[in-house]
Amino acid sequence: MNLASFDIFDTVLIRKCGKPANIFYLLAQKLYPEDKDKRENFVAWRREAEERAANNIKGSETTITDIYTAEGVTLFHDYTPAQLIEAEKEVEAENLTANPAVKAIIEKCRAEGKTICFISDMYLDSEFLTRVLKREGCLTGEERVYVSCEEEARKSTGALFDKVRNYLHPTDWEHYGDHPVSDVKRAINRGIEAKQINTAYTENEKHLSDNSKQHGCELSCLAGLQRTARIKLGNTPFTTLAADFVAPAYIPYVKFILEKAKELGIKRLYFLSRDSYILQKIAETEQANYPDIQLKYLFVSRKALLLPYLHKPSADKFIAIQDKQTLIGRNTEDLLQSIGTSRAELKEKYSTAIGYAKIESAKEEQDFIEKIFGTASSYKSRLQELAQEKRALLNKYFAQEGLFDNVKTAMVDVGWLGTTRLMINSILKEEGYKETLFFYYGIRGDVLDENYGKYYSYNTRKN
Repeated sequence: MNLASFDIFDTVLIRKCGKPANIFYLLAQKLYPEDKDKRENFVAWRREAEERAANNIKGSETTITDIYTAEGVTLFHDYTPAQLIEAEKEVEAENLTANPAVKAIIEKCRAEGKTICFISDMYLDSEFLTRVLKREGCLTGEERVYVSCEEEARKSTGALFDKVRNYLHPTDWEHYGDHPVSDVKRAINRGIEAKQINTAYTENEKHLSDNSKQHGCELSCLAGLQRTARIKLGNTPFTTLAADFVAPAYIPYVKFILEKAKELGIKRLYFLSRDSYILQKIAETEQANYPDIQLKYLFVSRKALLLPYLHKPSADKFIAIQDKQTLIGRNTEDLLQSIGTSRAELKEKYSTAIGYAKIESAKEEQDFIEKIFGTASSYKSRLQELAQEKRALLNKYFAQEGLFDNVKTAMVDVGWLGTTRLMINSILKEEGYKETLFFYYGIRGDVLDENYGKYYSYNTRKN
């Protein structure tokens, strides 16, 4: 027989909440949702109960029944031991999910005709683990689960491997697991081909989990969710980046937006393309908790807004949306393209020469302004014509998307300077509508002030 055995926890199945002890925290929340003291007492007791049970039954492997008959369980007389066991199993089952990479290995081994079994050092019974493994599509038919608490032998000592060998008599045996000693060293010592599975925490996840000592189990559970998402999505450099940095940054930001919007009575949130697309997708996962807030995606950009904003062209308006509110240091071709022309076109069609590629001084800045926005500018009338065409199109789009409705709205953006806020609110005011509020993930120290519309920043970033 060719045998392929698999460790269960942190190999085939991943706990969404992370550390095993976080199950106790979630269980306490389930048992005593309104009583903080009882929750804390239960978690403290459950953390120590396994050791107490082991001391009481020296020489035997601890079962979950042993744990819930240990000293101190009577403090939680609201529930019988049987009810506590069932509740813990429910929480455990809710948090267990298959590792898709290992699931694929199991399926490959099965297709190759290998016998499959599952091995674990665990106080939970094989019937429970079989049920979860079947639910997750990892175990089929009569494939066996061997658990230390039932076999009176541990994988960590190698004794459980010996028992499985005596049961199945494999001629060839490969074992998959995450632990360098229990799953690798002990297996190799018994002539088993060991293949280590990497489900370790990243440094960022470790940092979050370690901080749980000061900030409670919430951060540790978040680290577990990050790890689960990363592993479920392929454990690539891209998923690691998303799990370690994007999700921890953006999920709390979206929660902040939704809570503040609810508090302010905002009925519609517009997520500005493209930076806010991921924020909208996160918000959609919370939509059921905020049924009165409509989520919409708005196809706008600073480039698309600029000409509609300049429908009555003026140098002051143009400079107001530039970084540091100056043209000095800017590439002239970039500036001209933003208003629909180029140096070559200005020279050929409008007999206007701009002889510098970059504005380097106040004198060149003034020259540029005069040639584009001055009373003698030969391009200004064409600029106004273009801007008014774009403004008409934008107004139709805004009307279509409900910005001209009598509804309290807000815009969601990543942030920093606020030029989009300036342009959108300028357009709304000129068309006779109320300004809209903006939400930012962060702002620069020189962010445009609230004269251009009120905003809320999740993180204040100083230069």
